[in-house]
Amino acid sequence: MRYRRSLAVAVLVVLVTTAVVVAAELNSDPRVGPGPDDVRLVDMETGDDRLWPYTSRHADFASRTLAINLIVYDDPEVVRYRLERRSNATWTELNESEETANFSVELTEERVGFDWHSAHGAMRYTYVERDGRGRWLPQRYQLHAGTYLGTRSHVRVYAPGGDSEWSAIQAHSEYWDWFRMRHGVTDVWGTSRQLEEDFADQPLVSDVERAYATERGPMSEGISVIHVATLLLAVSVPAVRRRVTAVADEAGLATPTRRRSVALFGFALAVPLVVRGAGIGLEQALPWLPPKLIAAPLYVVLVAGLPVGVYRLSEDVPTERAVALAVMGFLAGITLDAVAMDVTATVMARFAWHRLALATGLGAIAGGTREPGRSRTLLTAGFCLWSAAVLAAALDVI
Repeated sequence: MRYRRSLAVAVLVVLVTTAVVVAAELNSDPRVGPGPDDVRLVDMETGDDRLWPYTSRHADFASRTLAINLIVYDDPEVVRYRLERRSNATWTELNESEETANFSVELTEERVGFDWHSAHGAMRYTYVERDGRGRWLPQRYQLHAGTYLGTRSHVRVYAPGGDSEWSAIQAHSEYWDWFRMRHGVTDVWGTSRQLEEDFADQPLVSDVERAYATERGPMSEGISVIHVATLLLAVSVPAVRRRVTAVADEAGLATPTRRRSVALFGFALAVPLVVRGAGIGLEQALPWLPPKLIAAPLYVVLVAGLPVGVYRLSEDVPTERAVALAVMGFLAGITLDAVAMDVTATVMARFAWHRLALATGLGAIAGGTREPGRSRTLLTAGFCLWSAAVLAAALDVI
């Protein structure tokens, strides 16, 4: 009977997960907002182009996202060559002065290496105007250093082509949020400064300045302007249970209840970490496979396998203990994952209530498992809360 309930719960959660993913893909309608006359455009130093110094999710100003943070005055193909062919480029942490709007860059001796590759990522746009005629410009290409399903530095490059001798770059660092099934930005300022140094350290770069053409804030610290002269050139419940049980036996935790308790805590802790590790490992082992194709089954393991596994492992654990172990294990797992991905405290705080809601739902599932006849309400509430939190993350309403 319990196995039938487990199967029914698993099917229900998978169906909810599928609906969530489909709804998230459909929830991308552009918003109505300001027009070209309502936004500030920046005059480019070469030609007659004027640039909106931001990017947007759609071809409209209302869906504005991150600010452009680097402009390179050179042939766009040469700029691409400089980025793509200088893998393992040496980046340097820079000193800054905030007393003036423009300043020169001073180099230090601390160096870090980055290996650039072609990147997968969503399409973003910027707006360019010439002689009163404007057009939306999609990214020309994008590069990253790191892993799509882990943490990475990510750049999008915009270049209008024709006789325009400039490229606009948006650079940031991000991590893959498994619950939201999308990337979360963790840093803009540091990433743009590292990229700025990469260019500043290359031959024939005549000048590097910073101009504050955008609104200053945590995700925008001005635009670096670079002038170049020329260039010649799945975890299963049984598997986790067996492994944790073996460890428990070695530690003297021989009773079935204790073994189940250790297995429950270990499972709730391990799933977020193993999903992350499996995603990064498969992405590196199968570079020809689209990252989201790798992420899809792992997402099901996370949002469906985790609650079903907790449901099964909590059957013989006392109610209060099951609740505490499921909640503490899950919170420990996602905290370790965030630390491993170098997610800042600010980003973690933004999603704290969502993660607590997930933990509460998982705890209710664990607490409502031991005596289904009397705890059906708690069990149902737990699955409903978990599903609602998963849905909120997938629809990006948190």
